Amino acid sequence: MGLLFGWWSPLPLAVRVLVGIAGTLVLLGASLWGAAAVWGAVVGSATVVVENVDCDPFEPPAGLVERLDALLPVLDVPGSPIGPGARGSFRVPAGTYEVEVTGSSLRGRWWQIEASGSFPGRLASLTFDGRELVGAGPVQVRLDDGSEHLIRASCR
Repeated sequence: MGLLFGWWSPLPLAVRVLVGIAGTLVLLGASLWGAAAVWGAVVGSATVVVENVDCDPFEPPAGLVERLDALLPVLDVPGSPIGPGARGSFRVPAGTYEVEVTGSSLRGRWWQIEASGSFPGRLASLTFDGRELVGAGPVQVRLDDGSEHLIRASCR
C-alpha cells in the first residue's frame, strides 16, 4: 500500500482524476467485451449457409474473424473461400441482426458489434431465405437458436 501512495499522493488532483477516468473507461470497455462474449454463449447459435452462385470467391477478412472468434465462442466460419458454385456454412450467434447490402458492400450489426466489408465483384443479388437484400436499405434479420438459413449471392 505504501508503494502505491508513494508515487500517487504527490500527483496533482487533476492528474489523479484523469488517471481515474481513463482507468474506469478501460475497465468499462473490457466489461462490455466480456459481456458480449457471455451473451454470445447464452443466446445460442444459428446456421447460415452461403451459396455463391457465380461470384468471385468469398472469404471473410481474417483479422475480423480472429477478433470475433475470440469474443464469440459460438462463431464458426468455413476454413476456405467459397468459390463460384460452392456453399459454405457459418455458425453465428442467434439474435436480431441489422444488415445493409449494396452492389459492392455489406454492413452488419449484432448487439453492439458491427462489421462491414466489400464484395470481390459487382453483386447483382443477395437473398436471405428468398428475401432480396441488395438495395433494400437497413433490414432486420432474426436468427433463432438452432435455426438454419440460406443466403444466395449472384454477381454481374
